Amino acid sequence: MKTYKAKSSVKRAIVKSFGTKVFEAGSVEEQANGEWMFIPAPEVVETPKVEEEKNMVQVEINQSTIGKPCSQVWEIAIEMNEKAEEQGLPAPARKAVIEACVDTGIAFNTARTQYQAWFKASKA
Repeated sequence: MKTYKAKSSVKRAIVKSFGTKVFEAGSVEEQANGEWMFIPAPEVVETPKVEEEKNMVQVEINQSTIGKPCSQVWEIAIEMNEKAEEQGLPAPARKAVIEACVDTGIAFNTARTQYQAWFKASKA
């Protein structure tokens, strides 16, 4: 088991990794060398928490695979907005534009940054 210099560090690490229920069921003991260690309760199964991603675009591309990705984001945003106007629909959601950019090979963070720059410029 891992040992910690401070008792508070033990709690922080266990709660972050396994949740409050696991921490409350176990105990924290001071070792002979002055460090602290968590002793889990035998009946509690230790499974790390899985954090859910809500309303997030799946990040797969860390680097753009097309040339001039910044200008491409602007072109995609303009094109999607023009199509919506022609059909009498409201402007597409930010998420939809970013997903379209990522689908064409633009890095997620580039798409986010450039969409925001286009949005600000288009509202001026």
